[in-house]
Order: sequence, then structure tokens, then C-alpha cells
Amino acid sequence: RQRQMCIRDRYNGIMALKEKYSVPMTVYPTCTNFVYIKTDLSKEITDFLAENSIAIRLFKDGYIRISTGTEQENKIVLEVLEKFFAKLG
Repeated sequence: RQRQMCIRDRYNGIMALKEKYSVPMTVYPTCTNFVYIKTDLSKEITDFLAENSIAIRLFKDGYIRISTGTEQENKIVLEVLEKFFAKLG
């Protein structure tokens, strides 16, 4: 149950950032332990998160996979993503 809440929280958090910053990306609904995203910014997002000590999985054709973690880890990922999107303008 706790794990499902973390998955839902990360998905909802990413969706909120997408809407707040009008980020061109597709966030796929999930019941797994990761959020799967397609965006032209996949490489830039991956690099920015890596600069902030967060590893995510980069795939071909603009896909990234962000695994869910603890509530605190999810909060940190969302904070760093928000910094990235805010920099875009």
C-alpha cells in the first residue's frame, strides 16, 4: 500500500510539473515501480538529474524511466525536476 502511494505521488507530481511549466512530454499511466516519459528533453533531463546525483534510465527515441523510491526520494526528484523546468522559462 505504501509503495502504491509512492508510485501515485511521483506520477501525480510529474504531471503537475508538466502542466505548471507546459512541458512538452507524455507521461504514461503506470502500476509499476517507475514512471515512463517521452519527451524531446530526455537527454537534458537525464543530464540535469545526474548533475544532482539522481540516476534515471535514458532510452532511445526520447524515452526516460524514473523509478519510484521512498517518499523523501520522490520529493527530492520532484524538486530537482522543478528546478530544471523552471530554468527552461
